[in-house]
Amino acid sequence: MVVKIGEPPIRTVLMGLGNIGLLYDLGNVTSKSGSHYLTHAKTLCASEHFDLVAALDLKEENRKIFSDTYRLPAFSQLQELAKFLPIDLLVVALPTEIQVRECLDLAGAFIPRNLLIEKPVGISSLEARNLLDWARTNGVTVFVNYFRNRFNSTILARNALANINFGEIEKLKISSYGSLRNIYSHFLDLSEYLLPGKVICGCSEIEIQFSSASSLMARCDNCSRLYEFEGINSERRETFVEITSESNQIRILNNGLDIYIKFSHDGITRSFCTDSEEYNRYQYIVYETMYADIVSKRSINDLNRAILIQEFLDGIE
Repeated sequence: MVVKIGEPPIRTVLMGLGNIGLLYDLGNVTSKSGSHYLTHAKTLCASEHFDLVAALDLKEENRKIFSDTYRLPAFSQLQELAKFLPIDLLVVALPTEIQVRECLDLAGAFIPRNLLIEKPVGISSLEARNLLDWARTNGVTVFVNYFRNRFNSTILARNALANINFGEIEKLKISSYGSLRNIYSHFLDLSEYLLPGKVICGCSEIEIQFSSASSLMARCDNCSRLYEFEGINSERRETFVEITSESNQIRILNNGLDIYIKFSHDGITRSFCTDSEEYNRYQYIVYETMYADIVSKRSINDLNRAILIQEFLDGIE
């Protein structure tokens, strides 16, 4: 990471004090160098690059927990943040159903310079596009918290794949758990990050070939790409991803503790691993790499990739 010496910390407000905002880390908030950084609150307070000045949440109980734990103010109304302006970064850790709406309602109170929003960015591609329009109008840079593309091993895998001719994608298979939009979207994003513009075809001619409570198979009539999803709505389990072209294949295993990315090309197998120590610090890694992006004003593609995923899911759900 290359940053300017003496660069001031980024003034930040956290909107949402639920599990990912606050609660997951309550058992280990005192461990500044410890093994777990799963929440925005703990990570922001531990990082020298960010200055968390306040939080927002409608639940009085969560506001009290936050203030007692981190000795910072928490409010229920946007207007109460007036004395903390300007805000360099707003972190939105709200439920999917309301996250975009709350961002669009900011205009009456303040506009942050940067926004970090939880995946999948609203409940549809329409909401995600509305956020893009709002961001462009107000000059806001939007980051999406798909954390797996922030690991060094993932970046190295992407760089290695950029140097080979992987070929046209014939099939994407994801075996995971939970819902398509909240869990499978993580691995759609990771796949598209590794092979930019190659995995999700973006065509509108997606036809459902098979669908049940736990499985779905769809094919694009235009490019013949096949998409398979297994384990939908099941309990938490390991995730397997296979991205297959005529001559190559990427395999990804995410067991909740590690991520393994493996592919072969011209008889040579390459493997990239994110171990459990790094995985348990994922939120810290997101912020450290995002800080470099903010300071360097680096162009990112998080929101456009999230819109592509939402459009694809709109077509198959």
